[in-house]
Amino acid sequence: MPDVMISYARADAYHFAARLADGLRQHQIETWLDTAEIEGGADWKRRIEEAIRDCKVFLAIRSPEGRNSDWVCNERLLALKLRKPIVPLLAKDCLDDLEFMRFQPIDFRHDFEAALNKLVTQVRHNLAHPVQANTPPADPRILELEYLGTVLLQHTIWQRLYTPMAGVATLRRPSARPVIERTAAQISPLYSPLSKFRESIREDFAERVEMLREDFEDVIDAVQKVRRLVVLGEPGAGKTTTLWKLAADMIEAARHDIETAPLPILLRLGALDPAVSVREQLQAQLGDLSLDELVEQKRLAFLIDALNELPAENRAEKVREVKEWVKHAQAHDLIAVVTCRELDYRDELDLSIPEQVRIAPLDPVRIHQFCLNYLPNDGERLFWELAGGAAVQAVWEKWQGAGASLELFWTAEDVPRENPNVYHSTSRADNEAWKMARRNERSMMVLARNPFMLAMMTEIYEGSLPQNRGKLFERFVKFLLEKREELAATEAEHLIERLAKLAYMMQAEQTGTTVPRHVAHRFLSEDDLYRAASANLLDGRDEVRFTHQLLQEYCAARHLNTLMSATPATKFWPAKNWWETQGWEETAILLAGLYSDDCTPVLRWLQDANPEAAARCVVESGAYTPPETLESLRPRWLPRLTDLRRDPAPKARAAVGRAVGALRLDNRHGVGLRPDGLPDIEWVEIPAGQFTYQDNERLHLETFYMARYPVTYAQFEAFVQGDGYSTDAYWTEAGLQWRGANRQPTAFWNDPQWHLSNHPVVGVTWYEAYAFSQWLRAKLGLEIHLPTEQEWEKAARGSDARIYPYKGDFDPTKANVYDTGIGRTSAVGIFPNGASPYGLLDMSGNVWEWCITDYETGRSDSISGNSSRVLRGGSWIFVGASYSRAVVRYGSLPRLRGYDVGFRVARSF
Repeated sequence: MPDVMISYARADAYHFAARLADGLRQHQIETWLDTAEIEGGADWKRRIEEAIRDCKVFLAIRSPEGRNSDWVCNERLLALKLRKPIVPLLAKDCLDDLEFMRFQPIDFRHDFEAALNKLVTQVRHNLAHPVQANTPPADPRILELEYLGTVLLQHTIWQRLYTPMAGVATLRRPSARPVIERTAAQISPLYSPLSKFRESIREDFAERVEMLREDFEDVIDAVQKVRRLVVLGEPGAGKTTTLWKLAADMIEAARHDIETAPLPILLRLGALDPAVSVREQLQAQLGDLSLDELVEQKRLAFLIDALNELPAENRAEKVREVKEWVKHAQAHDLIAVVTCRELDYRDELDLSIPEQVRIAPLDPVRIHQFCLNYLPNDGERLFWELAGGAAVQAVWEKWQGAGASLELFWTAEDVPRENPNVYHSTSRADNEAWKMARRNERSMMVLARNPFMLAMMTEIYEGSLPQNRGKLFERFVKFLLEKREELAATEAEHLIERLAKLAYMMQAEQTGTTVPRHVAHRFLSEDDLYRAASANLLDGRDEVRFTHQLLQEYCAARHLNTLMSATPATKFWPAKNWWETQGWEETAILLAGLYSDDCTPVLRWLQDANPEAAARCVVESGAYTPPETLESLRPRWLPRLTDLRRDPAPKARAAVGRAVGALRLDNRHGVGLRPDGLPDIEWVEIPAGQFTYQDNERLHLETFYMARYPVTYAQFEAFVQGDGYSTDAYWTEAGLQWRGANRQPTAFWNDPQWHLSNHPVVGVTWYEAYAFSQWLRAKLGLEIHLPTEQEWEKAARGSDARIYPYKGDFDPTKANVYDTGIGRTSAVGIFPNGASPYGLLDMSGNVWEWCITDYETGRSDSISGNSSRVLRGGSWIFVGASYSRAVVRYGSLPRLRGYDVGFRVARSF
């Protein structure tokens, strides 16, 4: 343990600090001085913190740069908090700091040797009389500054390294409900009172759709605007980093405005002791500050990280406590942000917070900035290797020379011919290379969209990189142990094996991301723990945790690989609820990455137990999957979409549907495309005759045809990739004005949560739905149109006046409605027991469907103008039996869109 630690600013006090350290050592005073050339990183921060904790006297060199340095200020504040004897040293003229007004500095400005002798005397006195350490400061401001300094020491680096991450916010209004007009009041008295609220509900619906989605260039902006929300994202998406950056910004603001600015309190739920309440943990972090007083003063901001990392023990109780604190924050108008893995945010982890923001993957411009932030010298080179190599970079340089931005290079639909004219500067080969770089879903840019993966790449980059997640982690862990810690390859491999057993146990026993040190000793010696911590793989003293959950999952995948041949996948995904998140999904993806050249063994292991996890291995691992392996999955999975005996649970069939859709294996008639690339529509004849319409009105319709399924993403892609957006003849006049320069849907189109080939397309306006019908009419030479609402209702309920498309009472197992619990769109046609009398599917639930009919007038012979249009059928998001009926009507402006609105097409006889 050092006798003294010297804190200084490298910019203007390095030489003074080095001279001072030499002088103290000559007087046999053990001195610790940080001489690292680069600040930042977990290792550097840990060394600083340990030096402050271990030293007996803290020497603070005061200089102009030191007064303005966050790092130096944080070191001083931590020393104050730890009650270290502090001796300020005046190296240059400098204004007084509030924190040091109580201390008498030793002046080195005029006579260094005399000041050194005075310092040696004082240090020896402090060493001989340790009880003379600083007494706890009583001033609340000092207490708050101490707290801020302790937290900021951990997070200041993110003010330099943080790359703004875009997000898509969902700002829902739970009170919004659809318009019910001309409903059969005699069916139930429940429905009749809704008519008097028709106009107000219509406005509420319009507003709900407008507010359905809001894009943010930086998730932090969403926090500032919404104040209480859940931040969701994939593993490694940057959820924790976002909180660290928030904490750093809030602390910086609070240090300059200690009267009103909130103090952030960051709670990592994965490290929470099940026996300790959330309140106790919050108060423990604040130390001598009062949690209740700060809440009453509206002086706190709750940053609650990793809801999905809560240990299984007492999880429900801890979720309830977190929910209560969010409510507490709302009652006092405090910021409260909770992060969670997106796929885990369901069931008991769902906090029922309507405002959410999903962190988007890094786009190329952000990847570029990230590379430059982390690798100032080699970042440009790394970025273009990720993008496709020197050939792609050469094309970019031509674009840049023509005046194009990097954003345009990665977002342009075609090579620009004006403003700027890039086409004149590039060759056909250049243009093909550009298109290949933008569309190559196997490139390293796909992995780089994940901030944690990209951070690993910057760590291990030496001119080349592995091509998938598993191999990336493998090199990263070896780099930390063999290069940083200088372990022999065999010694490093043995340590990794022991870490793998620990990680597997933590997942198998659901201990969360933290275990007591004595439990870790079952697999790791104290020397192992020291080496793993030194390599920044493990963290903690009494409680041990992997420094990132993905590292834990990678290590667990290593051990799972040794068990796979003798352990069925049903051990991890039991047949009774295999579709639910079990905590092994990311581990399986990393396991597939270990089979870089051919991940078939992992897919064979998973294919029957969990099709969705198997599909994610193909899409996300980066490992190679032979075409014959993919083709072999089709006959195993497709029958399960409609096999109610094999998979009676709708959630199970929905999960299989997502797997089939993600791999584009769904070749059912009516779902995808014909051999010529046009939509394959399965037409169902609706025979001529009378039927009951709405409130027992009898109408007659001639024979017509209706698509068995809603239009899918695969089918709408043909419209987008063809001339659907570029041919004005398909669009109404109002639609053309709305479309402008758009060449694809502007909502949810690039979001993999919705964009699955066999799911109904969502986020399309009435204008786009109408244009699709006219495009398909022209391509197929058939009288295709959007259905009138009378056609739609007859196709849905038949001629026997049934209430739902299926016979009998409301049944959430026969349609994808809110009560079914799927919580999103589903592959079309997976509810065969919910078919209409004519065999049409998804006529109740899944998505609302646009009709050509004017909502106000009820006319279906006018397509002009911007008046509201009819939506029919209900959707996955609406609650209750009434919104699932075949007679329910919705009114919406044709320019509005949502993640529960799609359409299907009809044609005349």
